[in-house]
Amino acid sequence: MAESNNPRNLPYIILIGDVGSGKSTLLEKLTDTEGKSSSSKLSFTEHAEVYESFEEKLLVCDTPGSNGLRDKFKHNLHIALAMNFAPVTCVLIVVKADTRIDNVVGTVRTYAEGFIPDEIPIEVIGVCVTHMDKVEWKKPDLIKHLQDELGINTAVTSSLNTEGETLSKDLIAECRRRRPVKMSVDGDMFLKLFKISNNNLKILRQVKKEDGLFRKMVEDFFEQKSEYHKGDQMNMTFEFQAYMLERITKSQQRIAEQNNFTFTDAQTLAHESGHIASLTNQLRRTLSTVRIEAAKYHKEYDTNFRKCPHCPAIWQKTEGCDGETRCGSRPYSTRDDWSDVTSKFQFTWDTATEKLSIKKLDTADGAEPEELRHALEGNEPITISRLLSFFITRSLFGIAKNGEGFGCGKTIEWSKMAPVNVKIACDTAQLSSTKDVPSVPPKAEKSWNAKFDGALKALGTLTIKKGSK
Repeated sequence: MAESNNPRNLPYIILIGDVGSGKSTLLEKLTDTEGKSSSSKLSFTEHAEVYESFEEKLLVCDTPGSNGLRDKFKHNLHIALAMNFAPVTCVLIVVKADTRIDNVVGTVRTYAEGFIPDEIPIEVIGVCVTHMDKVEWKKPDLIKHLQDELGINTAVTSSLNTEGETLSKDLIAECRRRRPVKMSVDGDMFLKLFKISNNNLKILRQVKKEDGLFRKMVEDFFEQKSEYHKGDQMNMTFEFQAYMLERITKSQQRIAEQNNFTFTDAQTLAHESGHIASLTNQLRRTLSTVRIEAAKYHKEYDTNFRKCPHCPAIWQKTEGCDGETRCGSRPYSTRDDWSDVTSKFQFTWDTATEKLSIKKLDTADGAEPEELRHALEGNEPITISRLLSFFITRSLFGIAKNGEGFGCGKTIEWSKMAPVNVKIACDTAQLSSTKDVPSVPPKAEKSWNAKFDGALKALGTLTIKKGSK
């Protein structure tokens, strides 16, 4: 993608939406051209086309409908080509007005959710509702519903009599609210953005079942999580998100095996990859709720470690006062298993009861991990999730083991203990992200990427066409 494709840095708008939503009619109004809309011989746009608006203030790209029944892969490939053309100021979701305003909002939601991938800021999304002369509700009603349902507080509207100058003015105002974004759509992001699978009901049902199972496991987890102490909740949340990441790989494998996907046949590769990616995209959204919960612990977690003045033990206070206690003493709220210094959780799905089972696996290994030692010495950064994997954080805990127990038993006073600096390497945005979840299994990545790259290259490059007036 070369920025020289837009040498004058005009706001660049890409029109996306269903077949017949009015994208090409908008283009005709903005460029004063004819023969682009569905009133012409062709029933829908087949290629991405970039035009300069008639007043030379906008670049507008018309694209094929992404919901076409035929050639889904090819149609959406043209949209990807448009996204890679130049930094995008606005991806404008074009929706045809409907008697029921809820249907309009639902269509916007469907398209907006397709742009959830972390690589694309939600701020780049815009909304334009066409055929407003066909409905009784007005733009303020639309804005209210978009705000209440989706958090979108602006929109452009158009009717049969809307002049190109008015439409252009409204779109320029929308673009002023946004900053251009480089899309760089590759094979993986393409599968995150677009649905290119066929409508095989058998596979769709299997995908729906896998998605339902995944969501049920997460629901069970959050329900049972509240029964544990806060320290355990932190540990188990980090461990559960890792467990569910593995479940995504297993779900991908099941769908592939049940349908004999080989990812080698050029004729079926797009549909096979599309079905797996559709499954993965649904599971990603559910996994993100767990990772967002884990990110909260990163944000709230107190890394205030202090060292015993009498022995090598290092402690953190998650209960108790700042006054005197003894090195290694147990707080009153501690359960009988306080001898544990690390905890692991086993997650099992019971197919008979269709319930998630959580079992705490306790150990009493007091060895100080090398990674942790370096972090406590301030030499190397460590993430909170790795840090938590070393301890139970429900009360005072020790890292160094002395004699028969943890700590030396001598009197310590928290307010007077020397702090131990721990460098935390943590990006909460990365922690809640699902970028690391592959859209297709590893064995399919090479063949899919080769097909995508080859097909995109075969489309050639876009050029800017001039409007008139």
